Amino acid sequence: MYKMHKKLDKILRVAITSRVVLFMGQYVSNCMFEDFDTSNSITLQYNKSFQHVLSGINNWDSIYFNHITTTGYTYEQMLAFMPAYPYIVTMATKLIYLPNEVFYIQIIGFVLNLFLFPMACYYLFQLTILVSNDTNMASIATIGFIFNPANIFLMSSYSESFFVCLQFALLYYMESKSYFIACVLINITMITRFNGVINIFFLIHYLLKHKLEGRKDNSIVTLLLTVLELRFVVKLAVYLIASFTLFILWHVYVYSTYCKQSYPTGHWCNWKIPLSYAYIQQNYWNVGFLRYYELKQLPNFVLAFPVMLLLLRALSTHLINNRPLEQIKYLGLIDHTVQNKYLGLIDHTVQIKYLGLIDHTVQNKAMIKSPSRIFVYLVHATFLLMSGMTSFHVQILTRMICSSSPVIYWTFGDVILQYFNSRTSYSKTIAKLLLVYFLLYNVLGLVLHCNFYPWT
Repeated sequence: MYKMHKKLDKILRVAITSRVVLFMGQYVSNCMFEDFDTSNSITLQYNKSFQHVLSGINNWDSIYFNHITTTGYTYEQMLAFMPAYPYIVTMATKLIYLPNEVFYIQIIGFVLNLFLFPMACYYLFQLTILVSNDTNMASIATIGFIFNPANIFLMSSYSESFFVCLQFALLYYMESKSYFIACVLINITMITRFNGVINIFFLIHYLLKHKLEGRKDNSIVTLLLTVLELRFVVKLAVYLIASFTLFILWHVYVYSTYCKQSYPTGHWCNWKIPLSYAYIQQNYWNVGFLRYYELKQLPNFVLAFPVMLLLLRALSTHLINNRPLEQIKYLGLIDHTVQNKYLGLIDHTVQIKYLGLIDHTVQNKAMIKSPSRIFVYLVHATFLLMSGMTSFHVQILTRMICSSSPVIYWTFGDVILQYFNSRTSYSKTIAKLLLVYFLLYNVLGLVLHCNFYPWT
């Protein structure tokens, strides 16, 4: 336990140091290169003495968040940006009696993200310990998060830092069976980023899994009878309603504010379930199924390709090596002892393939208690991957995955640990490629995003 805390302390120090280095990097980059789009400086009217200090991390979507924080939702298209992050920045500004001006808002946003990032590291480390029972995996996975490909967005005035901290925390509390705390965090994720709605399926999964623990009869009929017990159904309904509270209140407020007048047919105010998000994404940003599949968008697909490849590898290799039909049949709700060439007991030591992602077996202490343990994480990551590839602006896939799923960091940890354990030329090549990808995207993010060039 002492060694684990010592490792965590070192990792948190690395996390804080990385924020300082990244901040200095964005400042240098912003001073060295002229912005591709200089309208930001005109619109925001920076304090001239500090115009380059924070401007590099306040481009692109940061402009919307800063506007919402200072002025509110003055335009309909801004409803695509959920309110939790700008609201917290606003409240923090009022608490310390700072003027409601853009520069001070940017300072608060920067300090908030500076605090949230180590918190996210802490929860990822603890979550990985629960899932893998391996401090080495937890350490390296968290280091991977510290240098993740979407790092610049976790520094910028975006909601990503807040969301990823909430995400790792709620998953940790789910694994710890602290469902009330998890429900509170799900509420906040839903009003931080719209894809937080997906977290409701984590809640359903873990409640079902907890209910089915210790059942000896794992037939489908018995499982159905178990989960349809009245007491459990009521409990599940209460948790679900509690998890949607803030999300519903936000949309009631939006509807009552923006739908006072009549709108043409097809406007979201006239929908049976008036959710503005889908309408705004479709009409203002041309988001929709396969809408992005144009030749001119090929560079954006290339930008997102590495994270696609990582997740596809994680999914395919895990399913191939860990009895996929059994996992799909029971939706990862039942723990099965898998005994094949990749998993067996040798002198009380489990021979496993870390997360099923590597081609060589490695001896380690019960790193994965059961393949079904990570099934729900893989399904979640796959849903995000398929949605990003087909229905969103594909270039946001990297930051969406990096701020929503621990799978990419477990993949990172798996590849690095495999290299240390096997030292084969294959593992060395894969590890080098992965490190190059992570570091390259950190550098490119600093130079491009901070100077208002298109980035992920």
